[in-house]
Amino acid sequence: MNYNRKFFGMLALSLISFMGLAQLSTPPGGGSQRSYVKQHIGGVGKVAIEYSSPGARGRTIFGGVVPYGFNNLGFGLSTNDNPSPWRAGADQNTTFHFSHDVLIEGKELKAGKYGFFVAPAEEGPWTVIFSKDNNHWGSFFYKPENDALRVEVEAEDTEPREWLTYDFIDRQPTSTTVALIWGDKKLPLK
Repeated sequence: MNYNRKFFGMLALSLISFMGLAQLSTPPGGGSQRSYVKQHIGGVGKVAIEYSSPGARGRTIFGGVVPYGFNNLGFGLSTNDNPSPWRAGADQNTTFHFSHDVLIEGKELKAGKYGFFVAPAEEGPWTVIFSKDNNHWGSFFYKPENDALRVEVEAEDTEPREWLTYDFIDRQPTSTTVALIWGDKKLPLK
């Protein structure tokens, strides 16, 4: 009888341990992976970017999966009168966190955490937006009055990239260029 109790006790402990390990190794849901990248600038300042990284999966990205310009997403505050930009990732807002005041394309932006949005263009510069609203799902609740900074940036052609990525492509002692890279486009921000 004592042997059976020990056996079932060990079996129960093993199952609990196995269940705990299974939970630790479960991948995130959906087809996008949460990603995070951080870079120090000049030994003092830090830039941290948190985003969901979708895969291209053979799809046309810009002008396909990601429509050009601002669009009525049919949910939240997104309407024909208040169209939304792209959330510059998948799922939750993409966010940029700056430890110090910075210049983005020569324009001032205060230290803080910002939602990051992009309105791609078929021709010409893309609109890049840093929003004071950084905690919504996607860009369904985008409001232009929350814009902290808007700049226009030219996208560049690049080798195809399967996963949406943010990469610090030019690091200097007191500055850096971060690029959003996905599909066959690269959007560099200095």
